[in-house]
Amino acid sequence: MKWDRDFAPTVLPWNQIFDRVKVICKENQLREFYFKLIHRIVATKKELTLYGITDNICFYCGEPDSVLHTFQNCSTTTSFRNRLLNWFNEMHNTSISPANYELLFGMPCGKDNNNLKKLNFCLLFANYYLHYHKANERNLDWVEFITKVNYRLRIENEVSGSLLWCFFAFSVLLMLFKGIRKVCYISKLIATID
Repeated sequence: MKWDRDFAPTVLPWNQIFDRVKVICKENQLREFYFKLIHRIVATKKELTLYGITDNICFYCGEPDSVLHTFQNCSTTTSFRNRLLNWFNEMHNTSISPANYELLFGMPCGKDNNNLKKLNFCLLFANYYLHYHKANERNLDWVEFITKVNYRLRIENEVSGSLLWCFFAFSVLLMLFKGIRKVCYISKLIATID
């Protein structure tokens, strides 16, 4: 893959990266974006130039645009991510410093490491936010970003809790339904015996 070439000599753990989409978030829009990012099918000005739609100049720094530039090499992207990491580490009293590829694809985290799960979500949302604003030629607004990421984190937490509750309720209903089916089956058997 091209990402392997871009991050050489680091060997990217593709199995973990592909599996991470299941746990990084529940929101389909962000999952779709993550999938496109992994496969490098996120449209940038470089691709739009091929169709004669726009020039190939980065809105933020004036250098030639590409997927790698947008998410890794742009000075605006780098400073925005650094600000995000500083904010996150300060808010959660941590000192997490991901590798370059982890800034794009998230970090491996266990089931009990909520800080890494939150950071992965924040990084994914930051990449989405950067891409959306750059594509629409809008300036980045730190206060807007923090407001949106906190709001979406609360939604993710609620959805996760709701999903657990729904799974529990569904399991109970399924057991009750199976119990009713057994009672009906037994009563049919008794009726055939009489």
